[in-house]
Amino acid sequence: MSTPRGRTFLSLVVASRRALTPNLVRLELEGDGIGDYPKDSAGGYVKLAFDADGRPATDPGGMARVTLRTYTIRSLDTDRQRLSIDFVLHGDGTLHDGPASAFARTARPGDGIRVSGPGSVKSLDPAADWYLIAADMTALPAISAKLTERAALGTPLEGYLVVEVLDEADAACLEIPDGLVLQVVVNPDPARDTDALIDAVRALPWRDGRPFAWCAAEFDRMRAFRNYVRGERGIGLADRYVSSYWMLGRTEEGHKLEKREDAASEVAAADAL
Repeated sequence: MSTPRGRTFLSLVVASRRALTPNLVRLELEGDGIGDYPKDSAGGYVKLAFDADGRPATDPGGMARVTLRTYTIRSLDTDRQRLSIDFVLHGDGTLHDGPASAFARTARPGDGIRVSGPGSVKSLDPAADWYLIAADMTALPAISAKLTERAALGTPLEGYLVVEVLDEADAACLEIPDGLVLQVVVNPDPARDTDALIDAVRALPWRDGRPFAWCAAEFDRMRAFRNYVRGERGIGLADRYVSSYWMLGRTEEGHKLEKREDAASEVAAADAL
């Protein structure tokens, strides 16, 4: 069904819920229409719809007034019409649950929610000599999907993967290929220590050859990474993908405005070169 926002939403239900790590939960959603998703949509995004009270939106007639939250498709099975999404659970006093993580915390099989998508997938450049990948917990599903994609291709993956997590056990969901050096940065208070990720990235020895830099994380962490690879390492637009998935102290709507302004500044800076 198309809404006044121009989106098409599927009515999905929770098929299963599983705790992956101390702070990650996986929901498997199923429903008619998933079979029409492109088979390579893992790593792309979907929008989850919530009503004004923060509850999962299920009423097709009220879709013009929903709040949307963006999440990565961790895996997709079009034959079974199922997709899985991994959620970071906060609620520890430093970061609070939004509607999506609150939904994931209490979801049970049979619970419904409306979902739109899928969005685009940004793959790792296969022609790069090595990779510099940095992510916080919100990007672990995207990273996992990309590692699964590369493993299926059978191509080597050399370089570094730096992940910032709330608990060391949160990195256990990653399957690291030979050649990719994993560094886990444990930061139980990401609102207080915002430099932990970039400090770890800066400390890495720089390799020879053409790198591809990939980062998805909180807004300020993303900008620090971009400033480093662009300003200090001279990595151009074609050899990097940098995106913020959230912003401390902002809702997704507020983050979207900041992200739009930042993107405009990035384009203006590139045009000035």
